[in-house]
Amino acid sequence: MKTPSLALALALGAALVVGPVASAQAAAPVTIQKLPTTTVPFDSTKTITPKFVAQKNVKIDKAVLKVARDGRILANDVPRISLGKGTYNVRQTVVYRVVTQAAKSEETTIPNNTTVAATCTITAIERTSDAGGVFDSTCDPKDTSTTDYTETFDRNGTWADDLETGGTFLRFADEGAEGPSVDAPAGAFKEQAAFDVQRISTTKELAATVTTPEKTSAATTTALSQKLTVKSRPEPKGCASKAEVRSLKLGYDEKTDKGTGDTVATVAKKLDSKGKRDFKDGSLEQRSYKACSGDPVSVGFASGRAAYAFSGPQSG
Repeated sequence: MKTPSLALALALGAALVVGPVASAQAAAPVTIQKLPTTTVPFDSTKTITPKFVAQKNVKIDKAVLKVARDGRILANDVPRISLGKGTYNVRQTVVYRVVTQAAKSEETTIPNNTTVAATCTITAIERTSDAGGVFDSTCDPKDTSTTDYTETFDRNGTWADDLETGGTFLRFADEGAEGPSVDAPAGAFKEQAAFDVQRISTTKELAATVTTPEKTSAATTTALSQKLTVKSRPEPKGCASKAEVRSLKLGYDEKTDKGTGDTVATVAKKLDSKGKRDFKDGSLEQRSYKACSGDPVSVGFASGRAAYAFSGPQSG
């Protein structure tokens, strides 16, 4: 028995390794699927929307349709459209982004002496001279888009009467340096009064929840064009189609007070029904006809000829 050559053994080993690796392909982030041929009831429409499959880590920015028929664009960049019987050129377009880093929140500690925006509420006031005195306050840091503060901190400072305005000038102490200041209107400086401070340093570590925003790839566009056929079931008997209603000849002559449209018999033939009389008053008559879809159609006659028509619920 001959021993297989080294070259043959290596070739067989390579074939065994390469086969499974080549077949394992990552699924596309978004796969647009072909819209199937559909059948609708006679004289009805079908609402079409983009059809696609997206992976879990994908965010859809836009999914739209462009629809044309016989070279004429019926709609462009619409999320849905209702189509009746016919053959259409449809282009589905999906714009998406792939999430590369999910948003996450974690409890953390914000270091002391961090500059924040805050609302500071006066908790105590003491006059130490004819010109002013000192105050204590509790400051509540304002949350940002990424940081939600769960603690407050205390700040004190000095205050002075503003003789020109009648108000009060507040200066927060800041580790030996001049801190932020606030001009309080007359009568506003009192205990439990709150003042917004745009930039003030914290005086202790603060517990907070910090959120890392979601990160995504740049937007990618994928599209699929196709012909779409919408079929219709046969026209039922004894009802009026939309096309048949549109074919009615209507008119009214105010001088003679007579209708100038189709006769009652012609309307009955066009609408495939004799209709039901709603009322008759002298030379005026109104009849309702069953529609193949939607509300019944009412036709008004003057002296035996059609004067008007409308579609809507019937009363009585």
